[in-house]
Amino acid sequence: MSEPDQPGTYAFRRRDVRRRADESAGQGGDFLSRHTRSELLGRLSLTTLDPRRVLDAGAATGAASRELAARYRQARVVSMDLSPRRMAAARRGHGRFARRYEVVGDAARLPFRGGVFDLVFANLLLPFFPEPQSIAREVARVLRPEGLFTFSSLGPDSFLELREAWRSVGSEPRVPAFLDMHDIGDALVAAGFRDPVLDVERLTITYGEPDDLWRDLRAAGARNTLAERRRGLATPGLFRRATGHWERSRREGRLPLSVELVYGHCWGGNALPASPGSGEIRISPDRILRRS
Repeated sequence: MSEPDQPGTYAFRRRDVRRRADESAGQGGDFLSRHTRSELLGRLSLTTLDPRRVLDAGAATGAASRELAARYRQARVVSMDLSPRRMAAARRGHGRFARRYEVVGDAARLPFRGGVFDLVFANLLLPFFPEPQSIAREVARVLRPEGLFTFSSLGPDSFLELREAWRSVGSEPRVPAFLDMHDIGDALVAAGFRDPVLDVERLTITYGEPDDLWRDLRAAGARNTLAERRRGLATPGLFRRATGHWERSRREGRLPLSVELVYGHCWGGNALPASPGSGEIRISPDRILRRS
């Protein structure tokens, strides 16, 4: 799989993302992904959707896929992830005759024909893509008209304490500047989605020790894979000084970590994507109704 060019304020090396994801395949999921997964699944109960084909994009080891298959028993659930090891772990999580399938693939180039899914579920997938247009266009392509795209992401106020800790020691950015909710919404509209709804939840997670956070990051496959990072690891001294800066923010013996969570859903339709940067959406002629 080739490494895509991803311009923007930050970019991830896709081969590094895949390697980190492979390394995390045998570890338990982190708190944050469990929280957002539960929130997204809870929101699905508010819809009357009865999907026949479901895509869990960025499925990791298939935790959401299992719950989606249990909820929509007549549906075929496809788990897709960049990591072969994660997909192997997901495959071991169900019997031979389950209506579940595992596919190794990149969400920026979905390996499916158009209009095949009734529901696309993406839990914390968007943070790995600094330019959301590629994901939005691909999901719009594989989603049938009237199908649902539901997702979670991280907002720009996430991990402020870590960003400030690295800044305090004069280090390069080691925490991505995550996309604003409005940027995601604009990408969805430009891709032709209908009725996008987005909202934000703000959490403060606390950790007893820094190692507890690093363990969560390893479990999520989210160690530093920024494309613009300098070669080599941070020196032990630099790392200790940055961690020491974070330590000074302890409250009642716990280390705080701010997280801004973005949730959204939107509907597929027959709108044709606009040309990039045009600010317009083209509507297919068959959606224009005549006046009686």
